[in-house]
Amino acid sequence: MNRLQTFRYITLPSIRSIMIIAFLLNSIGILQGFTLVYVLTNGGPGFSTYILSFYIYKVAFTYFNMHYASVLSLLFIFIVAVFVYAMLKLTSVEKYLGLSRAGGNE
Repeated sequence: MNRLQTFRYITLPSIRSIMIIAFLLNSIGILQGFTLVYVLTNGGPGFSTYILSFYIYKVAFTYFNMHYASVLSLLFIFIVAVFVYAMLKLTSVEKYLGLSRAGGNE
């Protein structure tokens, strides 16, 4: 076995679950890029750097439309949940983390 085969067949499968969890957490952090937009550009010029979390903030605390902001927050939570669920299903991380159902046909 050479080094590439050792990495591919031994090292990579052993750290796969950790890599997937790190990817998911980083992806969620990217979706929540509020602080970066707020500090650097405050949404400008115009609306060019608006993201969903910053838009929710603007609607709630600039326009004082709390009802609409709460609906947008629920939409944001739903989008993140669907994204995480899709990532878990696409990567089949359940078997590596022990999340698969007992008694299921695997």
